[in-house]
Amino acid sequence: MSEKALLLVDDEASILKALQRELAQWARSRGLRILTAGSAEEAETVVAKEAGAVCLLVSDVRMPGRSGPDLVQSVHAAWPDTIALLLTGFAELPELIKAVRAGAFSYILKPWDPEYLKAELEKALAVYLLRDQERSHNRRIEEDLKWAGELQTALFCAPLPTGGRVEFGSVYRPLSEFKCSGDYLDVVAHAGDLYTLLVGDVAGHGVRAALVASFLKALVGAALIDPPMEKGIIRLDTVLDGLNDRICGSLPESLGMMVTLGAAAVDASRGELAVASAGHLPLILLRGGRAHPLRVEGLPLGARPGTRYTLRRFRLSDEDMLVLHTDGLLERKGEAIGVGERRLADTLEKDGSMQGLAERLVAAMTPDEGYADDVTVVTAAVSLPAGLSQPALEPVSETG
Repeated sequence: MSEKALLLVDDEASILKALQRELAQWARSRGLRILTAGSAEEAETVVAKEAGAVCLLVSDVRMPGRSGPDLVQSVHAAWPDTIALLLTGFAELPELIKAVRAGAFSYILKPWDPEYLKAELEKALAVYLLRDQERSHNRRIEEDLKWAGELQTALFCAPLPTGGRVEFGSVYRPLSEFKCSGDYLDVVAHAGDLYTLLVGDVAGHGVRAALVASFLKALVGAALIDPPMEKGIIRLDTVLDGLNDRICGSLPESLGMMVTLGAAAVDASRGELAVASAGHLPLILLRGGRAHPLRVEGLPLGARPGTRYTLRRFRLSDEDMLVLHTDGLLERKGEAIGVGERRLADTLEKDGSMQGLAERLVAAMTPDEGYADDVTVVTAAVSLPAGLSQPALEPVSETG
C-alpha cells in the first residue's frame, strides 16, 4: 500500500490544512500518502500524474469552476477503482442526486465530525482493498486461462497431415471469455492412406474441462500408437472401450466429468470408412451435394464403466467429404439441436467445396449474438484410386 495515496480537494486552504492535520496519523498508519489540490482541475492533473495511485478521494462539493460531483465523475471515467467521498455545507437535494450519480461512496456534511470522517474513510479503504484483491485474483485466473489456452493451441492445432489422398481442414475456437476449451480434436496419420479423425467435447467450460481434454489427448495418443485392426480398418469401438475404462478408472466420480467423442477411420487406399461414437453428434458425409448424417449410438466416455461401443463401416466414394464437429457449432438460444443439424446440412449442401470449408462453416453458422460455446470442426475430402468409388451408403458391416 505504500505507493497509494489519499487526495484531498478543497478551494479553501484552511480546510485543506485542517483535513491534512486530522487525517495525517490515520493515513500514515495505513501506508497512504496525502496529496492536496485546490480545485477540480488541479485534482484531475494530480490523479492523472499519479496514474492510478490515488485510491481515496475526498472533495468539497461546491468549488469555483467545476464541482466535486463533476470531479468524481471525471475521475471515475478514467480511474474507476478510485473511491470518492464528498464534503459539503449545503444539504441540497440536487447536489445529493448529482453526487450519487457521480458514484460517490459517501456524502458528509460540514462541519464534519473527524471520527465519523475517519470511519467513512476506513470503510472506503476496506472496500478498495477487497476490490483490489478481487482484481488480483481475476488477473491470476486470466493468466491461468491464457496459459491453458496456449497449451491447448499447441496440442490441438498442430499441422494437419498432408500429401496423401485425404485433404484436411479444421477450426478450433474456444470461447473468448475462457480462452481455453473443453473441446478436443485430433487427426492421426497411420501407415499408407489410413487416418483417424476424432472430435470430442468435455462437459463444462474453463480450466477443468481444458485439463480433461488434454488428458484425453494423452490417452488417445497412447491408444493409437498400435491400434487394434480388423479386416484392414481400425477397430474404433475397441479404442472407445479402452478410453472409457481409463477415464472411469482415472477421474473421480465426484467430478462428474463426461466426454462425448466422435471417431472416424478413413482408409483412402481401400475406399472404406469406419465410424464410432461415444454420445457425440453424428459425422456428416457429403456426397454428390447431399449431406448424410452417419449416426452411431453410444454413451459418453466416463458415463458408465464397462460400456462397449459399436462400429459401423461404409464404402467411400471418390470426392466424398466428411465433417466432424462439436455442438457449439449448432447451438442457438431457445432452439432445439435438431434445428441446428438441419441448418448445417443445408449450409453444406449449398456450399460443399473443400477449400476453407471448416472456416466457412463456422462463419456461416455464427448466431447473430455470437457463439455461446466452444466450436470445433474437422473436415476431410477423400480422393480414391480409380475403380474404388461405390456410392451406396448402407453399412458394409456393424460390430460391437
